[in-house]
This record gives sequence, structure tokens and C-alpha cells, in this order.
Amino acid sequence: SLNAAGSEQSVALYSSALNNLIALSPRPLAGAKFIHWFKEPLAKEFDPIELALGLDQENEATRLEALNQAEKLLRSVENGERPELLSNIYYVLELSAAGGRIMVRDWFVGNYAELANNIRLWFDDIRLVTPDGKGMAKPFKLWAGLARLLPHRNNEQDLSKRINTELSSIMPRIWRSIIQGSIFPDTVPARALRHIQSRLYNVEE
Repeated sequence: SLNAAGSEQSVALYSSALNNLIALSPRPLAGAKFIHWFKEPLAKEFDPIELALGLDQENEATRLEALNQAEKLLRSVENGERPELLSNIYYVLELSAAGGRIMVRDWFVGNYAELANNIRLWFDDIRLVTPDGKGMAKPFKLWAGLARLLPHRNNEQDLSKRINTELSSIMPRIWRSIIQGSIFPDTVPARALRHIQSRLYNVEE
């Protein structure tokens, strides 16, 4: 149509770009697909978001390597060893399915240096001391953290469905808190406390 909002060529270009980004993005969490890119081309090893999401890998060695690589990168940015990265811009788009269509759940843009610092803060915040107090525990997967926001159910084998349905409304705010270095919404600690109570009292819903 001559009065369409975008030309056929423009639609083909952004559709192709979006499909490529979706193909490269990690698996959905809580029913949302998290994709991102940068204004200037960036190698994977210099991508703080990619490193943060690497902690959700199944392989323990891969997650530890992601953490070590993230720490190395963030130190280099903080010490000014990679000045060419500081002026870069990141773009984040969070999508979910809605009746056969794509719905934009969240969108934000920011400076690379701020992103790197916020990811560093996220890594610091999720560090836990081992029960014996003699060292640091292995980094946990984000999926495992989300599972602790649901009431406990005995002998439940697969939490994926409940995570997708019960946490879909707060997942955009959780992502935003990680990427932008802001505090979690009040519902996150409230849900975590509810999970602890359900385990202590063996309450099922």
C-alpha cells in the first residue's frame, strides 16, 4: 500500500535483522526473549551482557569461565585499558509472544561503561560465602534464582511452566535491575521469603 508506515524494503531489513538477533539470543526466561546489540561492532568476549548470561549455561566449567572473563573485562574497563569501548552504546529489547504476535516487553539504551559497571555490581551481589565460611560458593544460574521465587512443591521435576506463567510479569523489571544497576522490585524479596517459608513448613499450593 502506498500509505503503509514502512516500505517493503524497510520491513524486509528490520525483519531480517530481528530474526538474526533472536536466533543469537539465549533461551527464553519467564516467557520472555532477551536480545541486545551495540552501536559499534563488539567481539563476544567484550560483551558484558553475554558474559552475564553465560552464567546460565548448564556446564559448570563454562559458567566459571564466563565469570572469570567478566571480571577480567570489567577490570580492564575500570582501569581505562580499553578506552575505545567507553563511547559505545548498547540497546536492549525484551520480547514475548502474544496471540501469535511479538510484544515488546521492555526497551532501553545506555552507555557501555555504565553497563560494564552494572554487570560488575551484579556479579558482586550474587556472590555467596560457602556454608563453612571458608570460601566463595560457585555462581548460580539465573534460572535457579528464579526457581526460588516460587512456592516449593515436593517432588516437582520441571519448574519451567510455573516460571513462565507466574514470573512473566516481573521478569522485565528483574532484567532492568541487572542491566541498569537498580534495586529489585519489592515483589522479589517477598517471593523469596514465601519460597523459604514454603520449604520450612512444607506448604504446597
